[in-house]
Amino acid sequence: MELEQQRGSVSEPDARQQFQIFVETVEDYAFILTSADGLVTGWNLGAERLLGYSENEIVGRPSALFFTPEDREQGQPENEMATARREGRAEDERWHLRKNGSRFFGVGIMSPLPGNNGDPAGFVKILRDFTKQKQAEDALRVSEERFRLVIDSVRDYALFQVDLEGIITSWNPGAERVLGYSSPDIVGASIECLATPEDKAAGVMKAELDRARIYRRAEDERWLVRANGDHIWCQWITNAILDDGQVRGFVKVLHDETKRRQAEELVHASLREKEVLLQEIHHRVKNNLQVVISLLNLQRSYIMDENSSAAFEETCNRLYTIAELHELLYASPRLSSVSLREYVGQLTQKLFAFYGIQSDRVAAHIAEDDVSLPIAQAAPCGLIVNELLMNSLKYAFPGDRTGNILIDFHVDGSRVCTLRVKDDGVGFPPNFDWKQAKSMGLRLIRVLASQLHGKLELEPGDAGVSFVLRFPIKLP
Repeated sequence: MELEQQRGSVSEPDARQQFQIFVETVEDYAFILTSADGLVTGWNLGAERLLGYSENEIVGRPSALFFTPEDREQGQPENEMATARREGRAEDERWHLRKNGSRFFGVGIMSPLPGNNGDPAGFVKILRDFTKQKQAEDALRVSEERFRLVIDSVRDYALFQVDLEGIITSWNPGAERVLGYSSPDIVGASIECLATPEDKAAGVMKAELDRARIYRRAEDERWLVRANGDHIWCQWITNAILDDGQVRGFVKVLHDETKRRQAEELVHASLREKEVLLQEIHHRVKNNLQVVISLLNLQRSYIMDENSSAAFEETCNRLYTIAELHELLYASPRLSSVSLREYVGQLTQKLFAFYGIQSDRVAAHIAEDDVSLPIAQAAPCGLIVNELLMNSLKYAFPGDRTGNILIDFHVDGSRVCTLRVKDDGVGFPPNFDWKQAKSMGLRLIRVLASQLHGKLELEPGDAGVSFVLRFPIKLP
């Protein structure tokens, strides 16, 4: 018991001494002691560092020196002491003055020191510099105010937020102008109120928020319903609002694209009308060519000379090649280009039937790949294939000779088309110069190759004939 009393009598002064040392050496906090009338009576290193006065300079001077002139005029130093005296403490956040006249934002607590008869013997104030935090808060507030001004000034775009359940939590004037709802009328309502009945039933809005939750962003465009019931075509982006990596809600930026969509629909309708008209033109051209072919065939029946009759036949085949192109265009959904594989396939069938050649005697092999040609190039290309096929079918396989005809085509990265028509028949006679040949067919393919700005070559080989045409494909 005596030992415990001895320990207590020694430790209590030590504790006060240690606390005194702590107060005097703390530099991050200013500890200021004042008398009951506000004169400074004590000062630590933290106060000296923060306010710039040494203890010898400040002791005995009024603590009101640390207040700004405007606060002193309003009696704030007296109000602070009155509050501490009345309530036992006074918390304060305000701008203070240093010795050099610079200002800092201080956060402090003033507490009364016990005295006689219940009156405080003085006050202790703990003050800390919060200037950086204050400046950061002010900057954030200014930024938020500027952002709000920007949001409120936007009239052409609807900007609004929704929570995780799709409830609208904010609504800018642009949203009011675009969608017709005032902020008081729609904040707190579900975003579903903007959807069409069909989209509501399909859960479109929820699905879009789910995409934004997963991918942090979602885009969409569709019909929405304004407050007055009108339907408008809108395009928008939904971005997730993140807080520590967690999605807390969504912000939507939406624009009314109704006029643009209506203009596009008018353009599409006009294009559809023109496509129908072009299809009809191709159909009539094909029919007119069929009439010409029929007239030529009728005229051929009166010609006794075999050479003249053969010339009529070849002319009919050339006209058929052109007519077949217009038939393809009439039946095709694309009027700007033609499938070369389909075109060549139909020409091949027609010529084999015309010359009465069975596939078990001469087999035709057409490329598996396809090439789309503009109309302006499809016609001369088809005529070249027609002439080369007729040449092979007429001369390459005399008698009962069997063989093969290959029609191959492909396009390289430079959009150069390579067309090859090759047979394994008897070939040209020795020393035959095809470039100087006077026949109608060979002269025609040279002219057509020139029209395509292409290069036509006869590939060397031991058997058969192989022509290769290379030409650049024009962009549609």
